[in-house]
Amino acid sequence: VDNAIMVSENKSLFSLHEIVEFRCQPGFIMSGPTTVQCQAQNKWGPGLPNCSTGVKCSLPNEFMSEVLEEFKMREYHYGDNITLQCKDGYTLDGRPWSHCQADGRWAPPLPSCTPRPQHVLIFGISCGVIIILAVFVSCWIFLKLRT
Repeated sequence: VDNAIMVSENKSLFSLHEIVEFRCQPGFIMSGPTTVQCQAQNKWGPGLPNCSTGVKCSLPNEFMSEVLEEFKMREYHYGDNITLQCKDGYTLDGRPWSHCQADGRWAPPLPSCTPRPQHVLIFGISCGVIIILAVFVSCWIFLKLRT
């Protein structure tokens, strides 16, 4: 079976009624039975399983509005790496990179994009205006006292 691992003894010849167990390699999904039995006329019962690609990692919906467009429409599969960036006005909290695992999870966990706090910007501008006004008033008082 392609992309499968034989759990029971790995050999090429089997006796009548011998049972063989399969599991898929990491990143593949099994359809069909995990165990099969050797039947008469070189047949397996029930039929052999299939291991197909299908493990996907997705970006959570709540994350999608803040992430850059180029990451939104892509499909991510087992083994894919991703390096995320947030839109302007957002800060990335966590590691920017992650790796799609065989179980469909991201490792390390995906970061989050949080809005940059605007109160810091407002506070900085306010302090700057106060300092400029203080310098201006000080210079004006100094010039008034000199004359």
